[in-house]
Order: sequence, then structure tokens, then C-alpha cells
Amino acid sequence: MAILEKLNEIVDMQLANMREHSPVMFSPFGAILATLTIAYAAKGLYFVFCILSGNGLSNANPRDNPPPKNSIASRANAAHFNGIEATVLITAAVFMGTVAGLNKSLFEELTTLFVFSRIAHLVSYLFAFHEVLSIVRSGVFTIGFIVIIRIMIMSCEAKYGYIYTMK
Repeated sequence: MAILEKLNEIVDMQLANMREHSPVMFSPFGAILATLTIAYAAKGLYFVFCILSGNGLSNANPRDNPPPKNSIASRANAAHFNGIEATVLITAAVFMGTVAGLNKSLFEELTTLFVFSRIAHLVSYLFAFHEVLSIVRSGVFTIGFIVIIRIMIMSCEAKYGYIYTMK
């Protein structure tokens, strides 16, 4: 439990920093749209990097010509799929928070932090060729994941008063 508490402290520090310095806030539904946009921006980068590398693309059979392994194009493609997975998770969390009637300002702050973590994740994913940089990528992924779990836990507690119960 100490690890989860430490991760929550990190998220709280990021929220405090964001409250002070961020000129942008996303509504919870806006966070879904932003996350999907980031995922497809990664796909667009994949196409650009494939074309620039001379690998080319076949629109007739796009899955028959994957990018070279360990290239920036392959990293952009992987970031795209990771972004699609993140979109599913933030959509579920936003649905839960909306149904539970979470506090609007905290809900917006958490979803905004999630969007910022996805932007940082995409950038770090593209350039994490070195082990040290992959730790940064894992760190920003973890912050985003904790935000999702936190929204879901808050939703359960707000709607039902508990997460689970024993009969």
C-alpha cells in the first residue's frame, strides 16, 4: 500500500503544479477527444517517418509492410496502439466519473493531467531509444494510469460509498 500512496503523492504534486502553471484545462469529454487525437497524431507521425525513411507504404495492403524494427516509425506505430488503449481506459473513467457526479473542478484537473501525461508519453515513446529515456516513458505512463485508477476509485466511492463489499 505504501507504493500506491507514494504514487498518489506524485499525482498530487503534478496536480498542484498544473493548477499553478497550466493555461489549459480539458473537460472530461474533451480529454477523451484529446487522447484520441494524440493517438492518431502518432499514426500520422508513423506515416511521415515511413515515407521519410524510404520504406514507403502500400495503401492497398497497409499491414503487409510494417516499419523497420527499432525505427522511429515503429515507435510511432506502437505509440498509436498504446494511445488507442489509453483512449478506452479514459473513456471508461470519464463515464464512471460522470455517472457518479464527481466534483467538476477536480474531475477536470485529473483529466487534464491525464492528457498532459499522454502528450509526454508520446514524445518520450518516440525518442526513448535509450534505457534511461524509457524510464521517463514508463514514469509518465504510470502517472496517467494512476489518474485513471483514481477517477475510477473516486467514482465508486461517490456513487456507492465503497469499491467492494463482502457478504
